[in-house]
Amino acid sequence: MTEHLKEILDEKFYDQLKNKDVSNSKSFICFAGVPYSGRTKIAKIIADLLQGVDIDKDIARTLIYENEKIENTQQPEDILDEYMPTVLKRLIKVENGLLVIDASIDRKADEYKKWTEENGYKLIVVSVEVNRKTAEDVIKKERDAGTAEWFIAQYDRWYADHEKFLAENKPDFTIENIENDLPDLIEKIKKLVQ
Repeated sequence: MTEHLKEILDEKFYDQLKNKDVSNSKSFICFAGVPYSGRTKIAKIIADLLQGVDIDKDIARTLIYENEKIENTQQPEDILDEYMPTVLKRLIKVENGLLVIDASIDRKADEYKKWTEENGYKLIVVSVEVNRKTAEDVIKKERDAGTAEWFIAQYDRWYADHEKFLAENKPDFTIENIENDLPDLIEKIKKLVQ
């Protein structure tokens, strides 16, 4: 990651994170599940209702695409993997301890567990379940044909990662239908983070 790109990400992503000065206890809410399962929508709702810091990696990813010459689809992910630890390191020092990250924990469970233990955060994992056809339909509707094709080609791997995560870990909550399950989830998370 170039210094110029880091400056852009700091200014247009980190500096724009809301609620950093709100007082909340240390809880780290993250999600298990494949892309287009609804993780980002749920994360945003939770962060808004509980005044948490909403760490929406899609915003950072978009900034990378807009400000970096991208040579392959893995490159933005590698840049995010380099940048996000710096974001978390800085967020440890802000007033608000309620961090909500929409990224999947499926492949990085050990990293997130280690980080929360080392920094005194309560880890709360929400698994968002969606059938493949529904997710593919959303991708085709929201993305251009080339990007949709790339996402769909990754689904075998992403679903396998998710199944492996579920076999090895027990999420705190599971959502199968956002509209039906979300109100109950919000109430339970409120109790956990207070």
